Amino acid sequence: MMRRRTSFKQLFSSTPTRARLVIATLFGTVMTNFMGRKVINQIQSANLATNVETMLRDSADWSCFYYAKQYREECTEYNRLTGGEYIETICANLEKKMAACQDDLAKEVAKCRPYAMEAPMEVDNKPSWLELPSATGRA
Repeated sequence: MMRRRTSFKQLFSSTPTRARLVIATLFGTVMTNFMGRKVINQIQSANLATNVETMLRDSADWSCFYYAKQYREECTEYNRLTGGEYIETICANLEKKMAACQDDLAKEVAKCRPYAMEAPMEVDNKPSWLELPSATGRA
């Protein structure tokens, strides 16, 4: 006589309830962890692709760095004293360009907001030592 194979449903329904809950919880945890990692990897890949695309599209502007480098090399006191009007013209032009760079940098920095300036985060279930003191001095 040929023995009939037991289906998963029959096997699962014949196990005790507690064991079923444990098995279901473990299966759910494993699948959630696996799917979570898969989603995280997809997000990381998308972020990497976006960052590389942005980096290749927006070439860095190093002109301010080179203006400052040239100014430091050519506009020393010795060169200004011995170079005459030619060096003065170059240095004045570089000073104008660096002032424009300084203004651009000030505009960029003005857009940024430091974390210390943001509103403090509200904490639930604060311990007593974290409570703000009241007018009486007690928490």
